[in-house]
Amino acid sequence: MTTTVAQPSKAIAVNERRLNKLRSQKAALEHRMKLNDTSKRRARTRTLIQLGGLVSMSGLLDIVDIQEGEDLQLDTISQDKSASLLGLFLSFVETHTTLLESEKNSLLQKGKLFMKLRAYQRIRGAE
Repeated sequence: MTTTVAQPSKAIAVNERRLNKLRSQKAALEHRMKLNDTSKRRARTRTLIQLGGLVSMSGLLDIVDIQEGEDLQLDTISQDKSASLLGLFLSFVETHTTLLESEKNSLLQKGKLFMKLRAYQRIRGAE
């Protein structure tokens, strides 16, 4: 009789070990997935911050009277400024659905020149 009782309890112990191992593997996978999501979110945030810097450097904020540090969701005036900026972007996209390679190159050169000039001005300002 004792052997029949021992067999089920031994089987239960084996299954519990297997279950614990599977739970551990599940937790490890969930942790990796969370890290991956965090990494993607950080990369997206970094890109959005960099895009904001480019918008600021371009002078578009001045066109729609947005001040750096202004909360664009705070009140109706700020929301209108935000909507104006979006309208500016949409107008550009509507009129420039495709760019020729020469146009892309021209924009690239203009952007590089502006960045170099800005870097030079910063260096000169630091002296």
